[in-house]
Amino acid sequence: RMGELVLNEWHECNGVRVYIGEASNVPTLSTGQTLYYFDKASITFPLHIRARQQGDKLHCLGMTQPKKLSRIFIDDKIPLHARDSWPILVDHDDEILALLGIRVSTVFSKRKRANDNYILITERL
Repeated sequence: RMGELVLNEWHECNGVRVYIGEASNVPTLSTGQTLYYFDKASITFPLHIRARQQGDKLHCLGMTQPKKLSRIFIDDKIPLHARDSWPILVDHDDEILALLGIRVSTVFSKRKRANDNYILITERL
């Protein structure tokens, strides 16, 4: 694991910046940053960032079936040398929530839903 994420703080990891905090306090977004909303109750905290592992899958937003991270890396043309150290956001149970800066899981939404009380902001540097 690369480390636990502290809420309401920016973190930088291998060319990606990430922020997770309360939706009531959204920082001003700059170009290249993507904002997602989620319900804190739908995720088991604390959150961590880790590198990929054999057989990792992500249930991507907008897809019905989980997709292998290896396939996402290929589809998004991520260079081979960057794949093993790419930051992956996982919950306390090691459930993959996001391939940071590339794809997010179905727990996230680009539009604020009724129960969404937290935000994820990602930025590729």
